[in-house]
Amino acid sequence: MKSSAQQPRILIAGAGIGGLACALALHAAGFRDVILLESAPTIERLGVGINVQPAAVAELSLVGLGDEFERSGIRTRAIAYLDEFGRQHRSEPRGTAAGHRFPQYSLHRGDLQAMLLYAVRDRLGPESVIGGARVVAFYESDNTVTVRLASGAALGVDEISGDLLIGADGIHSNVRRQLHPEAMAVRSGGLQMFRGVTELPSFFDGETMIVANDSSKRRLIAYPISARHAQQGRAQVNWVCMIPDELLPSSSDVWSRERVSAQDVLPHYAGWTMETFDLQAMLAGSDSVLRQAMVDRPPLPWWGKGRVTLLGDSAHLMYPVGAHGGSQAIVDGFELADTLAASTDLVQGLRDYEIRRQAPTSSIAQANRDRDAAERSLAAAASADKAAEIDRITRTYNAVAERSPRSG
Repeated sequence: MKSSAQQPRILIAGAGIGGLACALALHAAGFRDVILLESAPTIERLGVGINVQPAAVAELSLVGLGDEFERSGIRTRAIAYLDEFGRQHRSEPRGTAAGHRFPQYSLHRGDLQAMLLYAVRDRLGPESVIGGARVVAFYESDNTVTVRLASGAALGVDEISGDLLIGADGIHSNVRRQLHPEAMAVRSGGLQMFRGVTELPSFFDGETMIVANDSSKRRLIAYPISARHAQQGRAQVNWVCMIPDELLPSSSDVWSRERVSAQDVLPHYAGWTMETFDLQAMLAGSDSVLRQAMVDRPPLPWWGKGRVTLLGDSAHLMYPVGAHGGSQAIVDGFELADTLAASTDLVQGLRDYEIRRQAPTSSIAQANRDRDAAERSLAAAASADKAAEIDRITRTYNAVAERSPRSG
């Protein structure tokens, strides 16, 4: 399979949020021969909630998905910082309430992926996303890059060639593994995350995310994610419990994501109370609870070479603190598309994209790590004025995370 003389063929390893957003951005920039190679045979509605920051919402709105966000998600208006008894230390405006041109949306990750997948197939054709095609390796020859696929790939061949390869294949990226075999290890943050989604009669004002801590450094993050539930007068709530490793009987393999019971979480929050909702009912009410260690990776000195580059978690795996990981993958895709469209040399275009994205993503990754450490230290401190310290932490973080030439 070769590219046409008029249109370069761009291969994307991975049809997750970053890969799909990149395909939409490339289409909007004039590229029509884009193929996504997805390891899963079918793309299903999996996962839990996700926040999409204004900068990423801006990009996707400009390619016509603003109404889809409004139909699916919740405009997050504020973050409330609480203690384990529901007492509020501080509230911080978000999205348009904080002065951004575009909202911050909270929605189910599966709904976001489905939204992007439908748009890609509609604009680039149903054959543009190939399931059961796991990228295992690549090699370059002449003016092409050839991808080797796992045996028995859905498209009936073991190799496919194109002009460029974008590695958007996530934490286990085989594209990254070939480029950076020495840089596959992850760093543990010393926390285990337990994630679930529960339907409740209501949740705060329906537009607020909460972040609560206790003195043992346990943390709870929760926010509503469904416009459909809100229209029915209810709330579908995404929740994340972060528990230090030392408070757990055993630590999960840092690579794994495993299903566990709510009983693995509930005892850690037995003494917590929330005035506006039943916390224990929320934790017990999720159909599925996922456990995973909180990890990141140190920034890479370089991302790609030749006709190959990286995007999203493959390039810059971040701690899930601050809700910027998925949004930065989306911004990567649009920066890549714009850079390639403006370049007369595709290979140089990849290098220009990397130069533009390495510094901001590295800064946000470090800011995530610093914020996590600061919030955990504050939780254990006997400070009388935690509101002022939370304000300092969030202002310091936002100064880095929201400093971007592609602003929302």
